[in-house]
Amino acid sequence: MTPDAQNALRRIMEIHSKVTRFCLICNYVTRIIEPLVSRTARFRFRPLRQEAVETRLRDIARREGFDCKLQTIQKIAEISQGDMRRAITFLQSVKIMGVHGHPEDVHEAPSADSSLDADYFLSDFAGMIQPSVLNDFVNACKTLPNMSQLQKRTHQLVIQGYSMSQLASQLTEKLVLDPNLKESSKAHIFKELGKIDMALIEGADDELQCQRLAFTLKKYL
Repeated sequence: MTPDAQNALRRIMEIHSKVTRFCLICNYVTRIIEPLVSRTARFRFRPLRQEAVETRLRDIARREGFDCKLQTIQKIAEISQGDMRRAITFLQSVKIMGVHGHPEDVHEAPSADSSLDADYFLSDFAGMIQPSVLNDFVNACKTLPNMSQLQKRTHQLVIQGYSMSQLASQLTEKLVLDPNLKESSKAHIFKELGKIDMALIEGADDELQCQRLAFTLKKYL
Protein backbone atom coordinates (compact mmCIF):
# COMPACT_ATOMS: atom_id res chain seq x y z
CA MET A 1 0.00 0.00 0.00
CA THR A 2 1.23 3.48 -0.82
CA PRO A 3 1.62 6.04 2.00
CA ASP A 4 -1.47 7.88 0.70
CA ALA A 5 -3.52 4.68 0.81
CA GLN A 6 -2.27 3.97 4.32
CA ASN A 7 -3.30 7.43 5.45
CA ALA A 8 -6.76 6.82 4.00
CA LEU A 9 -6.92 3.51 5.88
CA ARG A 10 -5.91 5.31 9.05
CA ARG A 11 -9.04 7.46 8.83
CA ILE A 12 -11.24 4.42 8.17
CA MET A 13 -9.76 2.66 11.20
CA GLU A 14 -10.47 5.69 13.38
CA ILE A 15 -14.10 5.88 12.28
CA HIS A 16 -14.92 2.17 12.54
CA SER A 17 -12.65 1.05 15.39
CA LYS A 18 -15.60 0.20 17.65
CA VAL A 19 -17.15 -2.32 15.26
CA THR A 20 -14.26 -3.48 13.04
CA ARG A 21 -10.85 -5.07 13.50
CA PHE A 22 -8.15 -4.77 10.84
CA CYS A 23 -5.38 -7.29 10.15
CA LEU A 24 -2.37 -6.06 8.17
CA ILE A 25 0.16 -8.57 6.83
CA CYS A 26 3.55 -7.31 5.64
CA ASN A 27 7.15 -8.40 5.12
CA TYR A 28 8.66 -5.09 6.28
CA VAL A 29 7.00 -3.32 9.19
CA THR A 30 9.16 -0.28 8.45
CA ARG A 31 7.04 0.33 5.35
CA ILE A 32 3.90 0.80 7.46
CA ILE A 33 3.33 4.42 8.48
CA GLU A 34 3.71 5.17 12.18
CA PRO A 35 0.03 6.15 12.78
CA LEU A 36 -1.05 2.66 11.65
CA VAL A 37 1.69 0.92 13.64
CA SER A 38 0.65 2.75 16.81
CA ARG A 39 -2.94 1.51 16.36
CA THR A 40 -2.03 -2.15 16.01
CA ALA A 41 -0.45 -4.97 17.98
CA ARG A 42 2.59 -6.57 16.35
CA PHE A 43 2.89 -10.32 15.88
CA ARG A 44 6.07 -11.63 14.29
CA PHE A 45 5.98 -15.05 12.62
CA ARG A 46 9.08 -17.10 11.98
CA PRO A 47 9.52 -18.87 8.61
CA LEU A 48 8.32 -22.47 8.58
CA ARG A 49 10.84 -25.28 8.80
CA GLN A 50 11.70 -26.87 5.44
CA GLU A 51 10.46 -30.26 6.65
CA ALA A 52 7.05 -28.76 7.49
CA VAL A 53 6.79 -27.15 4.04
CA GLU A 54 7.72 -30.43 2.34
CA THR A 55 5.10 -32.35 4.34
CA ARG A 56 2.37 -29.90 3.40
CA LEU A 57 3.36 -29.83 -0.28
CA ARG A 58 3.32 -33.65 -0.46
CA ASP A 59 -0.15 -33.63 1.07
CA ILE A 60 -1.40 -31.02 -1.44
CA ALA A 61 0.11 -32.95 -4.36
CA ARG A 62 -1.52 -36.18 -3.15
CA ARG A 63 -4.94 -34.57 -2.72
CA GLU A 64 -4.75 -32.92 -6.15
CA GLY A 65 -3.60 -36.12 -7.87
CA PHE A 66 -0.29 -34.56 -8.93
CA ASP A 67 2.57 -37.07 -9.09
CA CYS A 68 5.42 -34.79 -8.10
CA LYS A 69 8.93 -36.09 -7.49
CA LEU A 70 10.44 -35.80 -4.04
CA GLN A 71 13.46 -33.90 -5.39
CA THR A 72 11.17 -31.24 -6.87
CA ILE A 73 9.22 -30.97 -3.60
CA GLN A 74 12.49 -30.47 -1.74
CA LYS A 75 13.65 -27.83 -4.21
CA ILE A 76 10.38 -25.92 -3.84
CA ALA A 77 10.65 -26.03 -0.04
CA GLU A 78 14.25 -24.82 -0.23
CA ILE A 79 13.67 -21.80 -2.45
CA SER A 80 10.43 -20.75 -0.74
CA GLN A 81 12.46 -20.00 2.42
CA GLY A 82 9.72 -20.90 4.87
CA ASP A 83 6.95 -19.05 3.00
CA MET A 84 4.09 -21.54 2.51
CA ARG A 85 2.11 -19.30 0.16
CA ARG A 86 5.16 -18.95 -2.06
CA ALA A 87 5.78 -22.71 -1.95
CA ILE A 88 2.22 -23.49 -3.05
CA THR A 89 2.52 -21.00 -5.91
CA PHE A 90 5.71 -22.73 -7.09
CA LEU A 91 4.01 -26.13 -6.90
CA GLN A 92 1.13 -24.83 -9.01
CA SER A 93 3.58 -23.40 -11.55
CA VAL A 94 5.40 -26.72 -11.92
CA LYS A 95 2.07 -28.45 -12.53
CA ILE A 96 0.78 -25.85 -15.01
CA MET A 97 4.02 -25.42 -16.98
CA GLY A 98 4.58 -29.16 -17.27
CA VAL A 99 8.33 -28.91 -16.64
CA HIS A 100 8.51 -31.83 -14.26
CA GLY A 101 9.45 -34.44 -16.87
CA HIS A 102 8.33 -38.04 -16.30
CA PRO A 103 6.07 -38.04 -13.24
CA GLU A 104 6.45 -40.49 -10.44
CA ASP A 105 4.93 -40.83 -7.00
CA VAL A 106 6.03 -38.17 -4.51
CA HIS A 107 7.19 -40.81 -2.06
CA GLU A 108 9.58 -42.50 -4.48
CA ALA A 109 13.27 -41.66 -4.48
CA PRO A 110 14.22 -39.41 -7.44
CA SER A 111 16.93 -40.21 -9.94
CA ALA A 112 20.03 -38.02 -10.15
CA ASP A 113 19.09 -36.04 -13.24
CA SER A 114 15.32 -36.46 -13.68
CA SER A 115 14.40 -33.13 -12.08
CA LEU A 116 16.99 -30.89 -13.72
CA ASP A 117 14.41 -29.14 -15.88
CA ALA A 118 12.17 -28.48 -12.90
CA ASP A 119 15.09 -27.27 -10.76
CA TYR A 120 16.18 -24.78 -13.42
CA PHE A 121 12.60 -23.59 -13.95
CA LEU A 122 11.99 -23.13 -10.22
CA SER A 123 15.24 -21.22 -9.69
CA ASP A 124 14.47 -18.95 -12.62
CA PHE A 125 10.82 -18.52 -11.61
CA ALA A 126 11.85 -17.59 -8.06
CA GLY A 127 14.29 -14.97 -9.33
CA MET A 128 17.31 -16.89 -8.08
CA ILE A 129 20.64 -16.34 -9.80
CA GLN A 130 22.15 -19.41 -11.43
CA PRO A 131 25.47 -20.52 -9.85
CA SER A 132 27.34 -20.02 -13.15
CA VAL A 133 26.20 -16.37 -13.32
CA LEU A 134 27.15 -15.82 -9.69
CA ASN A 135 30.58 -17.38 -10.18
CA ASP A 136 31.21 -15.29 -13.31
CA PHE A 137 30.40 -12.13 -11.38
CA VAL A 138 32.71 -13.03 -8.49
CA ASN A 139 35.54 -13.96 -10.90
CA ALA A 140 35.06 -10.67 -12.75
CA CYS A 141 35.41 -8.78 -9.46
CA LYS A 142 38.66 -10.62 -8.80
CA THR A 143 40.28 -10.43 -12.23
CA LEU A 144 39.13 -7.33 -14.14
CA PRO A 145 42.06 -4.90 -14.09
CA ASN A 146 40.26 -1.57 -13.73
CA MET A 147 37.08 -0.05 -12.37
CA SER A 148 35.77 0.95 -15.80
CA GLN A 149 35.60 -2.67 -16.97
CA LEU A 150 34.06 -3.74 -13.67
CA GLN A 151 31.42 -1.04 -14.04
CA LYS A 152 30.51 -2.39 -17.49
CA ARG A 153 30.23 -5.91 -16.04
CA THR A 154 27.84 -4.78 -13.30
CA HIS A 155 25.76 -2.93 -15.90
CA GLN A 156 25.40 -6.14 -17.91
CA LEU A 157 24.27 -7.99 -14.80
CA VAL A 158 21.63 -5.38 -13.97
CA ILE A 159 20.13 -5.15 -17.47
CA GLN A 160 19.72 -8.95 -17.46
CA GLY A 161 17.06 -8.34 -14.81
CA TYR A 162 18.67 -9.96 -11.78
CA SER A 163 17.59 -8.70 -8.35
CA MET A 164 20.38 -7.10 -6.35
CA SER A 165 18.74 -8.23 -3.11
CA GLN A 166 18.86 -11.80 -4.39
CA LEU A 167 22.47 -11.33 -5.49
CA ALA A 168 23.46 -10.11 -2.03
CA SER A 169 21.60 -12.98 -0.35
CA GLN A 170 23.14 -15.73 -2.50
CA LEU A 171 26.57 -14.15 -2.33
CA THR A 172 26.39 -14.17 1.47
CA GLU A 173 25.68 -17.91 1.46
CA LYS A 174 28.47 -18.53 -1.03
CA LEU A 175 31.12 -16.60 0.90
CA VAL A 176 30.18 -18.04 4.29
CA LEU A 177 31.12 -21.50 2.99
CA ASP A 178 34.34 -20.37 1.29
CA PRO A 179 37.23 -21.87 3.33
CA ASN A 180 39.84 -19.90 1.37
CA LEU A 181 38.50 -16.48 2.34
CA LYS A 182 39.95 -14.87 5.44
CA GLU A 183 37.58 -14.21 8.32
CA SER A 184 38.57 -10.55 8.37
CA SER A 185 37.69 -10.21 4.67
CA LYS A 186 34.34 -11.93 5.28
CA ALA A 187 33.60 -9.46 8.08
CA HIS A 188 34.28 -6.45 5.84
CA ILE A 189 32.21 -7.87 2.97
CA PHE A 190 29.26 -8.86 5.16
CA LYS A 191 29.24 -5.43 6.79
CA GLU A 192 28.99 -3.83 3.35
CA LEU A 193 26.35 -6.36 2.24
CA GLY A 194 24.23 -5.32 5.21
CA LYS A 195 24.45 -1.67 4.21
CA ILE A 196 23.60 -2.54 0.59
CA ASP A 197 20.57 -4.58 1.65
CA MET A 198 19.30 -1.70 3.80
CA ALA A 199 19.84 0.77 0.96
CA LEU A 200 17.88 -1.46 -1.43
CA ILE A 201 14.99 -1.76 1.04
CA GLU A 202 14.88 2.02 1.25
CA GLY A 203 14.67 2.29 -2.55
CA ALA A 204 18.27 2.83 -3.68
CA ASP A 205 19.23 2.30 -7.32
CA ASP A 206 20.07 -1.34 -8.12
CA GLU A 207 22.95 -0.58 -10.46
CA LEU A 208 24.69 1.77 -8.02
CA GLN A 209 24.42 -0.81 -5.27
CA CYS A 210 25.71 -3.50 -7.62
CA GLN A 211 28.74 -1.34 -8.38
CA ARG A 212 29.23 -0.75 -4.67
CA LEU A 213 29.17 -4.51 -4.10
CA ALA A 214 31.56 -5.19 -6.99
CA PHE A 215 34.12 -2.66 -5.75
CA THR A 216 33.90 -4.15 -2.25
CA LEU A 217 34.55 -7.65 -3.58
CA LYS A 218 37.47 -6.44 -5.66
CA LYS A 219 39.01 -4.91 -2.56
CA TYR A 220 38.62 -7.87 -0.19
CA LEU A 221 38.59 -11.04 -2.32
